[in-house]
Amino acid sequence: GGGGGGASQPASGGGGGGGEGQTALHIACESGRWRVVEALLTAPSKVAPPPLLRHYVEMPMQSTGATAVAIASKAGCEECVKLLLQKGGADPNAPATGWYGAMPIFFAAQNGHDGVVRLLLSAGSLAHPRLKKLKKTKKEKETTKKEAKKKEPSKTTETNSNHISPQPKAVLSAVEQTAEQAATLLGTQSLLAGVTPLFVACEGGHTTTVETLLSQKAVRSGINMKRAHDGRTALHAVCGNGGRSRRSSSRGGSNSEGQGQPIDAQGPIVALLLSKGAKSDQEDKAGDTPLIVAARGLDTYAANALLSAAFNDDSSDAVASMIAHSNHRGDTALHAVIGAVVDATSSSGQSVPGKRALKVGIAMAQGFLKAGGNAAASVTNKDGLSAYDSAVAARVPELLKVFSQNNDASEL
Repeated sequence: GGGGGGASQPASGGGGGGGEGQTALHIACESGRWRVVEALLTAPSKVAPPPLLRHYVEMPMQSTGATAVAIASKAGCEECVKLLLQKGGADPNAPATGWYGAMPIFFAAQNGHDGVVRLLLSAGSLAHPRLKKLKKTKKEKETTKKEAKKKEPSKTTETNSNHISPQPKAVLSAVEQTAEQAATLLGTQSLLAGVTPLFVACEGGHTTTVETLLSQKAVRSGINMKRAHDGRTALHAVCGNGGRSRRSSSRGGSNSEGQGQPIDAQGPIVALLLSKGAKSDQEDKAGDTPLIVAARGLDTYAANALLSAAFNDDSSDAVASMIAHSNHRGDTALHAVIGAVVDATSSSGQSVPGKRALKVGIAMAQGFLKAGGNAAASVTNKDGLSAYDSAVAARVPELLKVFSQNNDASEL
């Protein structure tokens, strides 16, 4: 919502910002108060004279470089975005310079704000931009070299963190990230390089947003584009969701397609990606296919969608080949399932999560073997262990029972 509310007073003359470099417009967009945004865009000269209106609208936050339209996109306020684009003449492709050059469409796609994504696309937003690795200035590089020579690690770490431009520690709620993403802001900036709006929409399980993005030719053409640091594609992203969409709550917000996702958000997205040209056999830098990623996350929905598509398009042989495919460690999808079950049960034991993981893992292992994955049970990894050997070593009776029920696998 966030339509009404009292007018927000500028922090200083001329719509000046607060301690984080925020203007009144930034604050109004962050809270979704579109009536305040409208008032600021049509206010008399004290806020922004007509010749300076565009400059005011495009003014970035000091901490992140995000403009008002990026903040409103993140918040999912369609009215705010519409006002900024139509009345304020906001640039739909304005990059947040302190956040890998992310354009507003990234923030909307990441949070499943499909209405905002549509508004941005209709206003000329690029549909398939990629996040970039931040580059340090010459002065920052020189400072880093000087600090590296010092023999005081604590001081060096503190100084270096202050020289990653621009101030990543001061990222505001307007462009807040998940814990994983926030961790990449210091020292490991390349982790998000190459990420696209489609990637983050898939990762979040935002089905409608994925559909909207795939309606764009540029997105379909780059559907198999890889993230720089690990070589994962959008298909890997949804298969590696780890059930995130299954845990999403039904918090309010009519503009947020991402809230209250159905239990099976991954399956439809996997099927949609495959129908638009995504490659199910594409490996990441570790040699993992989307099926191995799904197996490691015990994601039955994604795994079923991948195997169903392979069976429909090819044959049972193609399904068996997919299950028997091994990564650079020699692990197959069966190895991945067993490893995931062992990890879950060893950490959660007889708790509800542990029991659930065991139940899902058993079902996945049974499904892989019945789908023609007997050959996968004999594939040995770099430790010389087959999937059956791994099940024996795991000492989980329920897993061994799965293999004993399958004659071919238990005789290996």
